[in-house]
Amino acid sequence: MKHCKRILIGSLVLTILLIGVVFVASASANDSQKTLSEDEISGTTDSNDAQIPDIGPQIFESLKNDPNVLATKGQIPNYTTQVDKQNWLSKLDNSRVLLDKDTNMKLYLYPKGPVIGYSWDVNGYLEVNFYKGMNVTDSQINEIYNLINKRANEASVQEVPVVFYKNDFFKDEVSGYDSYYRPINGAIKVTGETGSSGTIGVCRENKFWN
Repeated sequence: MKHCKRILIGSLVLTILLIGVVFVASASANDSQKTLSEDEISGTTDSNDAQIPDIGPQIFESLKNDPNVLATKGQIPNYTTQVDKQNWLSKLDNSRVLLDKDTNMKLYLYPKGPVIGYSWDVNGYLEVNFYKGMNVTDSQINEIYNLINKRANEASVQEVPVVFYKNDFFKDEVSGYDSYYRPINGAIKVTGETGSSGTIGVCRENKFWN
């Protein structure tokens, strides 16, 4: 009889322990799900809007005093939410991709033409960089804009905003194993805490490299 009682008590203790483990596992799973949910939600809150500046006509206004700006064309729409800004920049990038495939644009690329690079800017417009050592006429700017706008229309962008800059090649020498030097477009240089540096992006269309 005592032996049976021991077995019964042991079974009850084991059952209680198993129930406790289940509750702990359940609580841990709920906490994990809650944290994941909060992380997912935080990715769509307005706190992340600071990653991309507000987009609007004021951007063109702020560029009026930039001595490197030759012209601005098109219209920048007003976007303040993170989703709208990301969608707009995505459309600009699609416009850039379509422009890459346009053989007519290649006629304006250096050394045949004055364009040394083009890309989209986080402030909500496309930018075209002209080599400052070459003369650029208003007629050329209009031709290039019409070409860009045509491709942008295919990406559902009307009156695509474009800023035309005069710029120069990056002057630092770039060498390989054959010690061959050539001009390259400027890029975005980043320096780490250890002092090491690297490049995270370059201007579009470097096919004119020698």
